[in-house]
Amino acid sequence: MTTADNNTTATSLHGPNLILDVENFGPIAEAKNIEFKPMTVFVGTSNTGKTYLAMLLHAILQARLLRDNPINAFARRQVETGADDNIAQTALLELSGLIAENVAVPFDRKSTLELQFARLTSETRRYLRRELDLRARTLYSHTESNLREYFEVAHWIDIANSATRGFPTIHMEIDDQGTKLKLDMSSHKPRLDLTETKLNFDIDLIWLVEHYRQGLEAKRGSNSIDEIFAMVQLIEVLFPSLPDSYYLPAGRTGILTAHRLLTSSIMANASRMGIDFREPISYHRLPAEFLRYLIETRDGPVSKTIKRGSLRKFNRQDIDKITSCASVLESSLISGQIEVTTESVGVPDFSYVRNDLNVPIFRASSMVTEIAPIIVFLRNHVLPGDLLIIDEPEAHLHPEAQQQMAAALAFMVRSGLRVLITTHSHYMVEQLSAFVNASKLDEATRKRALSLGGALGEEDIYLNEDETAVYSFKMSQEHGGSVVEEIFMGEEFEYGPEDHSTATVKQFNRLQRVLEAREAVEFGDLD
Repeated sequence: MTTADNNTTATSLHGPNLILDVENFGPIAEAKNIEFKPMTVFVGTSNTGKTYLAMLLHAILQARLLRDNPINAFARRQVETGADDNIAQTALLELSGLIAENVAVPFDRKSTLELQFARLTSETRRYLRRELDLRARTLYSHTESNLREYFEVAHWIDIANSATRGFPTIHMEIDDQGTKLKLDMSSHKPRLDLTETKLNFDIDLIWLVEHYRQGLEAKRGSNSIDEIFAMVQLIEVLFPSLPDSYYLPAGRTGILTAHRLLTSSIMANASRMGIDFREPISYHRLPAEFLRYLIETRDGPVSKTIKRGSLRKFNRQDIDKITSCASVLESSLISGQIEVTTESVGVPDFSYVRNDLNVPIFRASSMVTEIAPIIVFLRNHVLPGDLLIIDEPEAHLHPEAQQQMAAALAFMVRSGLRVLITTHSHYMVEQLSAFVNASKLDEATRKRALSLGGALGEEDIYLNEDETAVYSFKMSQEHGGSVVEEIFMGEEFEYGPEDHSTATVKQFNRLQRVLEAREAVEFGDLD
């Protein structure tokens, strides 16, 4: 019998997982060994730090997007340190020699080469270590800056919820094909372990390095574009890969429906700068990012073809899988389409289209306006391997629609995305558990079992255990804040959230007391 566990390709598409250890971070007293898998879920009562931890992850991933194009940054650094030209050339020639020894020429499209970092000469290892250490230090400094901006504090240690609990601590670790990167925000010393690192060359990188050697032999000179591009590609391969992230905040409906007003207000103020005194518009970075993506949205997924400052490669088939997730949300949840039209000024208009009905987005139902931004991002911005963070995807959804949303999230993972949600919905968590258990079944049995209560049409939806993580946030008087613990999602899964159960019991008892009081008033005390 073929089950989902036999299908390893879906999980391997997602790359390595990032692990965080956090203490005294806002309302979070302790969150140990939090591994962000392709499907990660934060559940718990309000004010326990779910959004804090999601924002922390986003801040780290946004720091990975170096604020300069990696090719430009490398080229500038080579010019500034001209003495390194020969070292870079020597490193590339050494790698070219190893390629020539191990890969047949002409190269086959399936050519690959795996080398141990330890096999390189000491001079090449030192050069690559220095470049990678610079990446690690840049990641640290940008993370520190992002924390200040996302949480609007003077210094990231000010995020501590209470001085009595001490300073906050953040430890990050990622292991990518033997390259171990550790980031300790308290020590100011990011560590990169390359001892066991494997250099994996695909055909594109093999061709680049070989093409560089041929150019050098033809005396094209140092710092050629071939040299720069080949070295940057090599460093990209060596440095632990982290996904791009997109954050859909809990207030996305208000931003979506008012995006034109916000945009016009910003433009009006910008046009008066230096002419008269106006208070600068202060807008929190997270909703500002969200607003920027809305403004950059165009009619059709044209913006997906370009990634600023990235050397990632995508094929149309994988991109189409992500775009299809938007169509699934439209057909299964809102029974219509989200249409984008762009006027001459370039600010997009969003509308909801159902049969012959076409209404502006601000007149659509709250369910539509909650789901519309997810559809827009999937269709216009998000690429394979990216992380989509959604605060409270169950907002304004009927319980049955919440189950459908859980199915849509699992479908996104199957399509090559990483997903992180914060939620209060036990309907969604229980449905996700069903998808984890469904991974143990063959496809036909799985579809039959999921045909009721949350599956999406004929799509084969499941979540493997090793790609799913659910964490519960609970307040602890002993720890002085919330403690985060993982919930097991296997066959013995029991998620009966205490806060939900307690609220249900209280509501029942309250109703009974009211009914008893009415009976006493209307009929007298029968006792």
